[in-house]
Amino acid sequence: WNFGDPSSGAKNSSAEENPVHLFEKPGNYKVQLSVWAQGIKKPKTFSETIKIEELPQPPEARFTIQNNNAIGPVSVIFINNSLNASDFLWDFGDPESGSDNTSKKKDPVHTYKRAGRYEVVLTASSPGFSRDSKYSDWVVVTSPESSVSAAVTEARFSTERDNYSAPAVVNFTNYSVNADSYLWDFGDKNSSENSSELKNPTHIYSKEGKYQVKLSVKNNTTGHTAEFVDFVQVSGKQAPEPVVKPVAEPVAAFDFSFDKNIEGKVVFLNSSENADEFKWNFGDFSADVNESNAASPSHTYLSPGKYTVTLNAVNSKTGDSRQVSKEVVLKSNVSVFVKDNFGKNTESVVSLLNLPKNEYLAVMKKSNNKSLLVKINNSGNVTQEKEFDELISGVIPLPGEKFMVSGIDLSGKLFVMIIDTKLKNESPIVFPVDKKFKTDYFYPEIAVSVAGEAGVIANILDDRYPVDLLFQKTDLSGRIIPVTDRTFKFIGLKTVTDFVPMRNGGFALT
Repeated sequence: WNFGDPSSGAKNSSAEENPVHLFEKPGNYKVQLSVWAQGIKKPKTFSETIKIEELPQPPEARFTIQNNNAIGPVSVIFINNSLNASDFLWDFGDPESGSDNTSKKKDPVHTYKRAGRYEVVLTASSPGFSRDSKYSDWVVVTSPESSVSAAVTEARFSTERDNYSAPAVVNFTNYSVNADSYLWDFGDKNSSENSSELKNPTHIYSKEGKYQVKLSVKNNTTGHTAEFVDFVQVSGKQAPEPVVKPVAEPVAAFDFSFDKNIEGKVVFLNSSENADEFKWNFGDFSADVNESNAASPSHTYLSPGKYTVTLNAVNSKTGDSRQVSKEVVLKSNVSVFVKDNFGKNTESVVSLLNLPKNEYLAVMKKSNNKSLLVKINNSGNVTQEKEFDELISGVIPLPGEKFMVSGIDLSGKLFVMIIDTKLKNESPIVFPVDKKFKTDYFYPEIAVSVAGEAGVIANILDDRYPVDLLFQKTDLSGRIIPVTDRTFKFIGLKTVTDFVPMRNGGFALT
């Protein structure tokens, strides 16, 4: 499974039959399922887009007042910041304004003619929710007299730096409020210019020291005064420039481990440094999903082999990137040492089939043209074996814990035979073909088509050498399906390396 949800990292894929996936964000997700039948290399793929919608949220009323604490009469602007709401009702707390005291606009404007404090209530609602949301705040309208008397005078200033070197030219920035006259004391008693009445003055400190600077301000209308004190530090040496640490270069690094529960699944652990964006390539070019942007993803390989995995680690602030590659080697869990375990007369394994319950069926050729069928568990241990007088080569799975084999009997005839998972066999079904087959050069191959037919192909023996290939068919119960002449004419020795089903119901061979 691929859930089309890269933000979920390693959880974006699954090898379970019926998985569960949590989509944390709304959106359209293309979910893809790939399935493999036993004995068939190429998967069948089905995809469907799932739309995840965000759950509707209840309304939440909010607003801000743009020009509060103004002198009346004043038109006050209300900014509606409500969430999940489509309908609004305002009460401006001003009954004297008559019908203008309410509004259904989203961002209304209301004119207050008199000074006072007005409680404004916003009711926000949304279709589908029975409960409304209310939010209130106060509008303060002042008169010219109260505005002047209420004005608060504050003294504030700042300098460009915390530390200077002598001689130091210090610029003072005045942030005082409700003040219109200023008096500065720079705390520099050795200077003839130790004071100033400018709003934003400049003073030169010629010697090192810690100077106390005092700003006194006054509102000439109200008579209110205020003071603010801060310090200027001047050192005898040049103040060191701030050290800017260079941004460390990204380092790409990772390790990996094999999932013990899912065959072929590799879990990658990202140990990169100074990087915040990642791009993985799993080196599995036959897979539908071969890349990932997750920090520490996982990937399931369907076939044993060597895969070069590459991680590109990027520092998005600097744009720098680094890359590292490692080789992942997947070995089959089934390790069969033919000659050591089954005697000198056993030559090779000619077919291997996955069985239910994590078992495998190995078809082995013996030097006397007999066959040995061996069941092996996932740890490579033999659980059952049986010898057959016929030469068995190809094998395909059947429904109901059975499988069908193809081979050549003692008289050189081509046959198929049904065997169950306990290695109990039915009688061979011999093809009524007046041809002889030989096993020294080529073993009969068998494959099952999408139409539910078993195809068998084998070399025909002409004099001494197999020169042609013959194709035959049966249904999955072993009943022979008559075919017209399906003899492939060749000159010289030929062997088939692959014999596989096609999507149109036929077969392909190389």
